[in-house]
Amino acid sequence: MDTQLSSERKYFFYDPTSYGLNDDVIQIIGSGGVTAVGGKLRVNNGKFNTLFQFFHGKLQMKVTIPTAPTAGDSRIIGVYSRAWGNRNAYYIYINGSNIHARTYSERSAVAESTALMWDSSWTNTPIMIEFIQRIDRVEFWIGKLNEATRRVAVHCTTIPALTLMPVYVSNSNADNMDVHFINIKDARKLVMANPGFYTSTSSTSSSTSSSTYLLKSDVVVCVDCKMLLLECDAYKVVKPYGVSYYCPAHQKIYDQLSCEYDDKNNAVEKYFLGGVQINKKGKIIDERFKESKINKERA
Repeated sequence: MDTQLSSERKYFFYDPTSYGLNDDVIQIIGSGGVTAVGGKLRVNNGKFNTLFQFFHGKLQMKVTIPTAPTAGDSRIIGVYSRAWGNRNAYYIYINGSNIHARTYSERSAVAESTALMWDSSWTNTPIMIEFIQRIDRVEFWIGKLNEATRRVAVHCTTIPALTLMPVYVSNSNADNMDVHFINIKDARKLVMANPGFYTSTSSTSSSTSSSTYLLKSDVVVCVDCKMLLLECDAYKVVKPYGVSYYCPAHQKIYDQLSCEYDDKNNAVEKYFLGGVQINKKGKIIDERFKESKINKERA
């Protein structure tokens, strides 16, 4: 019997050190106020939402909030759609000197709200904010970086519907609130507004393994972690015309191995990415993975 093993869970990691302020993923709301600075998304009197949407799973955000909540503050971090308004949302809301965890259902603009105690160790230092959305609850977790987060609220009465929603960040203050990364894990659904940026499907059986990645024509993907690789100049130190690729997840450089020519005298460059040898046209040539493929699609 041929048993199929597959995972329907979706993952996406937005790393500003790799992507910067990428308009395939980040939509600035209004005129300015959001920039990419030092590998972070800096929000100063501005707001943005993501052009990917998801539901159910875990949203992790590494954020630096510059000051403790004080009079005049207005900040929102979480999941919110301007089209829905105060419906189907969950987020951390700083309003003046108060901080709340809030959720909204599809049918009511009345929030389930929990007042939180600000920890002075969260001020002007990177912290992890996590949201976990399930069928019957939404959990809010906050903690210092490299320490275990702690659950600060759980809402079981006002639950968002099963509908796709974007990540939303707003800072109405004239100060620098930084978003270091956005990480989606174990989502039931994840949709990109620009499917050419990153789309993947995969399946595994007892006898074969296959994957397809639809990417823009000028990028290469790491077959181990599916991270988009960055072109760099490291290989040119050895061979002036070589090209290398850097994987931010593995923090490794994968070098060009050789250059061959096909039957039409076209150069076919080979790379060693994540332990699998492929050529630049996308076909994996390692015999162990001969039934796998990587397709590239022009944007």
